[in-house]
Amino acid sequence: MAKKFSFKDLLLWEVKNLTRFPFLEIIIGITAYSVIPPALKRPPLISGPYLAPIPLEFSRLDSYILGGFSSRITLCYLVQTIAATLLISLTFSYEMERGFLKLYLSYPIDRRWMFLAKLLSPILILTAIGILSIIAAILIEFLPIVDLFPYVMKALPSILLAFLIQLIFIVSVSTSISLLIRGLGPSLMLSLVILYVPYTTPIPCDKFPYVPPLLSECLILEILSPLTAMQKVLSITLPCIGFCLILLWNSYLHFTRRLEIT
Repeated sequence: MAKKFSFKDLLLWEVKNLTRFPFLEIIIGITAYSVIPPALKRPPLISGPYLAPIPLEFSRLDSYILGGFSSRITLCYLVQTIAATLLISLTFSYEMERGFLKLYLSYPIDRRWMFLAKLLSPILILTAIGILSIIAAILIEFLPIVDLFPYVMKALPSILLAFLIQLIFIVSVSTSISLLIRGLGPSLMLSLVILYVPYTTPIPCDKFPYVPPLLSECLILEILSPLTAMQKVLSITLPCIGFCLILLWNSYLHFTRRLEIT
């Protein structure tokens, strides 16, 4: 009797499959370089490439921290996009193209757990890399500066939340495209093109702050503002999270359908 694989077994298997590729070290290096520049200097009262003004209730120290880290999260969007689309395309498009999934399904494996394991494995890898890089950036740049370090620690939860929402958005879009478009090359290129558009579109922060990377900048500003209510934070994040859930549910339906006809 064949062994029945649990979700934990599937998740560990997928993580091991992704971490054995040599390009993962390149992703780690690029992420660390984008998040940990040795000396990032930004003028105060400026936030990210969109030049969104920082609220006046912030001090100059707050402005320095917000401007630096919001621009850093925005820059990290490009690195996340390249890394996530590559991992997702290998996880779904490549394995379907090569017929590996049919081989997996010859064992007693629940398709829901398989889809969830394939989805979570790149998220876990990239989240771990991103969190370690952000914390390393804080320790390297701001730990010796006694006046700035408390402000950075106050900003850390919102920075990590913005990073995670940004990553989920990228993964959900990449997964949907990888399952809609056949072939590793076409799905990878289309994902990169579509996800690059929000980075190059200069939308004002107060007009449409629902799509990363602009969402990340606005979220950091709103969470740290003493005048912001939690309803405002939810109004920014919930549309993006809802959009991601719709895409992921649609991706699951396409995943099961393609297994039937592949």
